[in-house]
Amino acid sequence: MLRQLQELGISIEAIDPYADKQELARKYKIDIKRKLTEIHQVDVVILAVPHQDFNLNEITSQLKPNKTTILMDIKGIISNEDLPDNIILWHL
Repeated sequence: MLRQLQELGISIEAIDPYADKQELARKYKIDIKRKLTEIHQVDVVILAVPHQDFNLNEITSQLKPNKTTILMDIKGIISNEDLPDNIILWHL
């Protein structure tokens, strides 16, 4: 998924407290962050793994405020009822 997004010219910030930072840096040329608080004001968040380390408030606080943004939940762990109106939830 990361490679496909990069091919589209999309700037990626990735957070994973468990990923091998060196492997991902070598493979995808990105710096993996360990905490959600290390990113700010993004248009889209993609939840690709169901880590319990992230809570919904932390995730949505990283999205741009007062703007329509997208939360893509690949693992289906979030429901629409939990989100403010300006966040569009996509499930796969």
